[in-house]
Amino acid sequence: MVSDGKQVTDSNGKAVVVKKASDPFFGPYIRNAIRHLLFENVSEFPHLPKTITIPLVAFVCTLVRIQILATAGMYSYYAPDV
Repeated sequence: MVSDGKQVTDSNGKAVVVKKASDPFFGPYIRNAIRHLLFENVSEFPHLPKTITIPLVAFVCTLVRIQILATAGMYSYYAPDV
């Protein structure tokens, strides 16, 4: 999208992505978590294939986000007493 709200398309009519989605805060933590889990020499899961899938990224994103928020005191692992 450009500043006037219209979507930019190429000659085939497909949408053009000007800037890819990024998360400047969680992004480095997610990349490091995937690297440590799969690609390091002392990987926790050496038997897994070295391909990154969308469900894997979604799972790691959830883990990283929960851990960071819990560290900051903004998330609790435990359900509140009712």
